[in-house]
Amino acid sequence: MKGLNLGGVVEFCRVLTRQPQLLLPQLSVKDVTEVPFEALRDRGFRGVIFDKDNTLTVPHKLEIAPHLAPSLAECRRVFGDSGVVIFSNSAGSTDDKDGVEAKKIEEGLQVAVLRHNQKKPGGIAFVKKHFGEVDPQTLVVIGDRYSTDVLFGNLNGLLTIRTEQFTPESESVVNRQLQRIEKSAVRMLIRAGVKPPTHPLWDSIENKNDEYASVNFRLSHAAFPSQNPAHEHQFQVPGVCAALPLIAAPDVVDVAGAFQAAAAACPPLHELERR
Repeated sequence: MKGLNLGGVVEFCRVLTRQPQLLLPQLSVKDVTEVPFEALRDRGFRGVIFDKDNTLTVPHKLEIAPHLAPSLAECRRVFGDSGVVIFSNSAGSTDDKDGVEAKKIEEGLQVAVLRHNQKKPGGIAFVKKHFGEVDPQTLVVIGDRYSTDVLFGNLNGLLTIRTEQFTPESESVVNRQLQRIEKSAVRMLIRAGVKPPTHPLWDSIENKNDEYASVNFRLSHAAFPSQNPAHEHQFQVPGVCAALPLIAAPDVVDVAGAFQAAAAACPPLHELERR
């Protein structure tokens, strides 16, 4: 199916069963208007990677949502044009023939759009090429999807900030089903006490005496109950790949049961790409 991110689905399944903490963002905000870009720069971050659909624009539209334009301008002011890029699984990808959408977005938003042939959660090589010698730990990724934006960032040591999806407009049926699956999975992880990975440049911002501690952030950490360190990397949900059609069904109530009822295991992303 054109546009289906099969590699991303497989990697989501693999991580869910083996490294579930990688699906959880360090921070959650309503939208990019709540991201204090100056505070991030002062913490040592040097660049920002934006998702496009449902982060800056309505899905598959090329214009920025009007209420987000001032925040994007602020980000460009703080990090400079070379420190801001859009990494989309649509515009700039191989689905975007001749980069037509990417060019229109660059003209309208005045922000570079990454050209790539590997969709998130893959694609770190293209990001490194864009930013040059910048340490990935000094980069921030902002997006709405757990299985692509958040997972991409956590796999590669970036600070992950998840925004809420501000509209279902123009989303495909397949994407809506996949989003329902990943949100259900994240709820399972929260109930199980799984916590997001820490980030060396962000940890101290949670200190009550920190000058940025009063910033209106809804930290993801606050949503997670305490976790026994002995259980880290041990949240096992066998057969999650085979459970995907079950979980996407509208009448499913017991999501955890649907996961556990399936029997197949998922290969790692690198194995799938070799096939």
